Amino acid sequence: ESSILLCPYGAGVNYINHNKTKANIKVQWARNGTTNHNSSWLELPPEEMEWEYSTSLAMDFITSRDVKAGEELLLDYGDAWEEAWKAHVKAWQAVTDRAEYYSASQLNKLYGDSLLRTKEEQSVNPYPKNIATHCHRSSIEEEWEEDCP
Repeated sequence: ESSILLCPYGAGVNYINHNKTKANIKVQWARNGTTNHNSSWLELPPEEMEWEYSTSLAMDFITSRDVKAGEELLLDYGDAWEEAWKAHVKAWQAVTDRAEYYSASQLNKLYGDSLLRTKEEQSVNPYPKNIATHCHRSSIEEEWEEDCP
């Protein structure tokens, strides 16, 4: 259990799919010094990482067996992810009123370089129903949170 959320990114990571029984990829910490990985960070409490704005933890995706050219890369995302996915699939409903659906490219054309709307602004002038905005912050003055869109 950890209070740190790690978000893997990099070339190819989006092409690794989930399969609990056919996984052919495993995840491990990178070797110290490769891809900016600093193994000493594994011993730090999260508070000491808070104001560090560098990539100092890195993971490697390693095949657990020989993989043939063209074979799908699969990783076991874990039971919690699989249960959340099943709940999502069960509750998901297709958009029936296409007039209220906006794609990312449509939104870019509509709003361009406009600033995100605050909660107050959205109560009067909401975004389309398929759009959600969220704030992610850390150690920023509390009064700022009230303006978070």
